[in-house]
Amino acid sequence: MLKISLCPKISIVVLSLIIYVSGIRAQSLTSTIKTYKRTFTTYPFSDPNPIANVDKIYPYFRFDGYTDTATQQTWTTVNWRINTSN
Repeated sequence: MLKISLCPKISIVVLSLIIYVSGIRAQSLTSTIKTYKRTFTTYPFSDPNPIANVDKIYPYFRFDGYTDTATQQTWTTVNWRINTSN
């Protein structure tokens, strides 16, 4: 009977210790966020069908206007880096 009543208490202590240690580790992480403009080659599309196609890809709309001519478009790029070293 002692093993049965002692097991939940040990589990709670071990779980509390794991949560405490992971909290300390999470506080030591740092992150940096940088935004910059970058130009990508894109292929524009247009002329969306206003009625969603009830198929495998529902509820996505179908675009009937495509082009095979590449254009250069500038986008805002976000770089998020998490530094794990201390």
